[in-house]
Order: sequence, then C-alpha cells, then structure tokens
Amino acid sequence: MKGKLCAAIVAEDSAKMIETAEAALAEGADLVEFRLDHLRRVESGMVRQLRKFSSRCIITVREKSQGGAFTGTEEERIGLLRSFSSINPLYLDIELDAARKDPAVAKELRGKVRNLIVSQHYFDSTPDPATLAGIYKEASEMGTIAKIVSMAKSAQDNLNVMALYEEVKERGSLVAFTMGELGVLTRILCLYSGSPFSFVSFGERASAPGQIPLKMMRKLMAQSK
Repeated sequence: MKGKLCAAIVAEDSAKMIETAEAALAEGADLVEFRLDHLRRVESGMVRQLRKFSSRCIITVREKSQGGAFTGTEEERIGLLRSFSSINPLYLDIELDAARKDPAVAKELRGKVRNLIVSQHYFDSTPDPATLAGIYKEASEMGTIAKIVSMAKSAQDNLNVMALYEEVKERGSLVAFTMGELGVLTRILCLYSGSPFSFVSFGERASAPGQIPLKMMRKLMAQSK
C-alpha cells in the first residue's frame, strides 16, 4: 500500500493557515502539516481551532538550525509542542537534536500523541550510508517514526537515502527522501517504499526545496496506478 500525501501549510497568520489547510484537504490532501514556526504569533485560541484536524495533521514548530522559522526561545518552542500535543494529533514532529538534549521531553510528547516523528534534516549535503543508518537507529528509538531528509547532490545520494528502507523492520516507521532538483523523484518513490506519507506544497509557499505541488503529485500518482 502506498503512503499518503501531506500538504505543508505555511502562513504568517492563523486564519490563513486554517483556511489553506481546509482547502488542501478539500483538494485531495490526506494530511496537512501545520508549520507553526512560520506564524507571526500563535494566538491563544489556536489549539482549540486545530482540534478538528487532529486525526489528519502533523504539528511542527521547526527550529532555525533545521530549516525552520521560529524566532523565540527553545523553552517557548517546546512549550508550543506541549500545548498542541493536547489535541492528540496524528503526528507531532520534534528534531533529533532537541530529543537528544532533553530525552524526557521526547518521552513525554511520545506519550501524549499518536505518533512522534523524530526528524533530522541536512540542507547542504547527504551523509554517508553509515551515518544515515546510525541516525535512523537513534531517531527510531526515540520516536515512533524516524524522518531523515537530506540535500541530493548526486544520484548516489538518492540511492543512499532510499536504501534506508531496507533497514526498516516495521513498515511505516520511516520517512526518508532527498531535497532539491535531483531529489524530486524520491518524494514519489518513498511512497512506494514504505513511507507513511510524502510532503507536497500547496498554496503560495513551499516549506522545502523540491516539493511537488499537490495537484501535480495527485496526477502523477493516478498515472502510476
């Protein structure tokens, strides 16, 4: 069974973010990722507003070193993850570095949400196979899903990342693909290799280089049936 399509929702105000999420789901996205780090401010009522999306969303407050836009303190960022974990989202994302620094927080969040994604991003290159395998092992021990995304500089980078699926013991426990022009194909292939979902862009902004628009991805997948 192939994975699902998750539309990354990037907006600077909560009303626009919710409106865009509703439109993405209406147009065929299976899931939406709320990139809360892009909001100018998180309004007090937003936890309640996102509750209706809980079974179809990923909650992410990405730190800057991992490609995010959050400008507050780490304490404030973790506080937001704690607050939004109260809606029991289908997925909540925490970076591997953050989980390493405070394993107790990762353990706490894992107990509050349906699936904890422990993620690692490499925006400049792709590590060697041994490093990738080590990251997968560490992240999968801390969360229910390991997410590993790197920048593809060669075809070999794509092969090295996709080879991680051969290490997976439980299907659906790894999300791995590459970014950039050379990595576009892996965003499709991962869906047929065991990833529970792949990210697509929707609306005016993408959250990462190489994301395929939702409409185009749906067309490609329909043609592959």
